[in-house]
Amino acid sequence: MPFDGVGLPIDDRVSKIDQVINLLATPTRWCKAQFKTRDGRYCIRGAIMAVEGADFLKRFMLQAIREVTGKRYLRIESFNDHPYTRHAQVLRVLMRPSACGQSLGSGHDGGTRACRLVRTAAGLAGYYFA
Repeated sequence: MPFDGVGLPIDDRVSKIDQVINLLATPTRWCKAQFKTRDGRYCIRGAIMAVEGADFLKRFMLQAIREVTGKRYLRIESFNDHPYTRHAQVLRVLMRPSACGQSLGSGHDGGTRACRLVRTAAGLAGYYFA
């Protein structure tokens, strides 16, 4: 049975999503159509694969994508590579509590260090997160 994150402490899950967010924090670190580019940019799935032990995030990421877009994607790559997907939308997905496998009532409010850094950088760049 593959590692699905069940039983993993919440702090470890948040740590994994923080690492993924750090890899995709700015538009210049995100890409489409490739897991990783030669210059070190990642798509969402590529960033998840790059973080050791973060494969369990796939299920939660699909749920977060559904919550943000209102659409059901069967693969993370389909969302990431969609012509209308933009970096700000990717960050909204990554900062959803469900991306960490946490329910809204679990106390995760996007307050992790990486989430705060991304929100600060996005604010400076003029992005708005709903």
